[in-house]
Amino acid sequence: MALELKNYDPAIMQGANIGVSVDLTDITDQNGNEVIEIDGVASAITFLRVTNAITGEGPTLSARGETNVALTVNSLLTGALTLDSTSTGAVDIGRSAFAKTITIGNATGATAVNISTGSGGHVVTSADDNALTVGANGATNPVLNVNAATGSVATGISVTGAATGTAAAIAAIGSATDEHLSVNAKAAGTIAIGNTSTGLVSIATASSALGMRYKRSVLASSGNTTMTSAMSGSIMLMDSATVAYVLPAIGTGDVGMEFWFVVTVASTASTITAGAGDLLTGGVMCMSSGAGIESDQFQPDVTDDLIISMNGTTTGGMIGSTWHLVALSATRWYCDGTTLGSGTLVIPFS
Repeated sequence: MALELKNYDPAIMQGANIGVSVDLTDITDQNGNEVIEIDGVASAITFLRVTNAITGEGPTLSARGETNVALTVNSLLTGALTLDSTSTGAVDIGRSAFAKTITIGNATGATAVNISTGSGGHVVTSADDNALTVGANGATNPVLNVNAATGSVATGISVTGAATGTAAAIAAIGSATDEHLSVNAKAAGTIAIGNTSTGLVSIATASSALGMRYKRSVLASSGNTTMTSAMSGSIMLMDSATVAYVLPAIGTGDVGMEFWFVVTVASTASTITAGAGDLLTGGVMCMSSGAGIESDQFQPDVTDDLIISMNGTTTGGMIGSTWHLVALSATRWYCDGTTLGSGTLVIPFS
């Protein structure tokens, strides 16, 4: 759009200044197509300023008109709003020395995410269950997800870095003097601590007195007789006269699994069976209530024994009998225990 002003006033022609006011509704290109549409409001106070710059600096678009003026840039409906699509320079947001809050999302809804900067750090404020989600697939199977949707949340986790040779730290934080910290796998998933590191795993080594609490899972035979490595550390109940447990195959990373078996219902034909090739080793002490035969001990021959049998009499299995099995290698179960029986005792391994 070209503006042409003609004024034949002698004072103007001698070089006096003249003010020009132009009432614009839009700016069109050389073909008459609209480039910029200008819409006004009644009694407008605020406006845009465009400032050019010297070599090495960029022009500036800023809001003016009052002491504090907001500036809004919108796309139309579902159209995307893009900052920097073809340039190769940095995209700086909130880089000035002034403290500020960067809001991403719906500022009044539950999904609002406010990122504030101050003292060289960033604070994310959100009440959403995906307050911070990191991963190639977004909120679908993320690598990291921070859930901040808990009502009246007052505790959290602090991650602290450290100098070379010292330990980084993960700790509970909160307003109370004592705050608890829980670490859980999903459902029946396994929690592994130090499973790839080669150093020691230290628990409660601080000089202050600490109370350690550890509970084994106690599992009934119903639904658990075909065992898995995730059950390692459990006490398995021999709670039926004919219960038949099958030990998990010793796979990669399963060495060190261990199980306890406790007879709570007198056995008549109960068994503990190892997988093919996972031979039994170790031994067991058998106690008999028979006259003149008080005890004996038996060992598997470590050639083909895979089964421990209890019949309630000569191979043990009375109430109170116990077995303990540990995966010593990819092909060996070590077993020990005390089993109670009657009559002339015989080897329970086969």
